[in-house]
Amino acid sequence: MKISIKAESSSVWEDLNFLTEETEIEYIRVDDFLISPQTVKVLSDEFSSISTHSAINTIPGKQLNPRNHIYGLVDLVRQQTLAIHGPLEEILGYTSEVLLSIPFLSLIHESDLDATKIVLSTILQGKHVEEFVFRVHKSDGGLEKLKLSGTPADRGVLAFYCSPVSSVNRFEGNLVHGYYRGELTGRNNLQFIVEQDHKGFQQSLKSILSNPRSPGEVWHEPIRFRRILASGEFIDVENIVMGADFPKGRIHVLEKSPKEPGNLYHFLYDTLGNILTCRSATDLAGHNVIFSDENASQTEEENYSQ
Repeated sequence: MKISIKAESSSVWEDLNFLTEETEIEYIRVDDFLISPQTVKVLSDEFSSISTHSAINTIPGKQLNPRNHIYGLVDLVRQQTLAIHGPLEEILGYTSEVLLSIPFLSLIHESDLDATKIVLSTILQGKHVEEFVFRVHKSDGGLEKLKLSGTPADRGVLAFYCSPVSSVNRFEGNLVHGYYRGELTGRNNLQFIVEQDHKGFQQSLKSILSNPRSPGEVWHEPIRFRRILASGEFIDVENIVMGADFPKGRIHVLEKSPKEPGNLYHFLYDTLGNILTCRSATDLAGHNVIFSDENASQTEEENYSQ
């Protein structure tokens, strides 16, 4: 791993061992991952008012309830369910034999297919899925909204569990602008931005990744747009660029609103503006994770294995 820095008013990247107390750092680079020093400042400023201890204590337990949870194994490459258990007929109206015999994507509502494929592609890269929300066609012709979590196993196999959204307690501290985070995951961010602000947001993403050696103004000034809340209302927000993984085309931002200074959210975008992950302030305080996707679901894994 190579760590280098670029001082203010300089165009030269130096090895970390050139750092002195007098050096005013403008950017930090870890291999091909660029980090803005304002990341540290933003975190220290924003999280000083958040009690990690209280946040952890208020997150409801995630013990599996066999009466409303479906769980099993899915081969993502072959799109085939390998094992499935739980109240299948009560929730979906299908027997396990039926679900094992058909491709699982065929049951997902057409409007949720693109988001599902984006989430599955991140799983195949070794990432975890947390509380992804999607709709499934039931045997009676109706729809059931499910919230799914899981961890990738060997050779593209996903170990998962899910439950109807209606049976999940809505915990305000765990919501992102009123949405379950899984209602945002896999969807393009433009779906949740006022249309007049689409062009500005897209141009900002392009600018972030356009020149890794000479970052533009967007690294210094927040990306501003109007966010569409779950209630349908609009709110002015600022996206502060925290880091970018140039080879993978991923951008980390912290989002806050001048009208709600106590609320802070982390978003991970790809180059098209698709939301790969998002977290609320309570999640951030409880997990203390920003850049590590691999560790994001450690608690979920432990509970599932139990």
